[in-house]
Amino acid sequence: MTRRDESGAVKVGRSIRSLLFFFAYTAGVLFAIDAIFFAGQYRTDAWRNVTYQGLVFDLDVRRWLRKSLW
Repeated sequence: MTRRDESGAVKVGRSIRSLLFFFAYTAGVLFAIDAIFFAGQYRTDAWRNVTYQGLVFDLDVRRWLRKSLW
């Protein structure tokens, strides 16, 4: 019986998939710890910060477009 060798792309794909599952598992554990011990306080603060940063970025883009196009 001969064993087919896996191509490099298959090995890389499996590595990336396992890394993705690891990150998802880690995020789930951190969300659970935050929900259990801190009542979701840090998750709420982090989401608020991300939203604020998004608004700042949006305003910067609008200013750049207004300055560049008009």
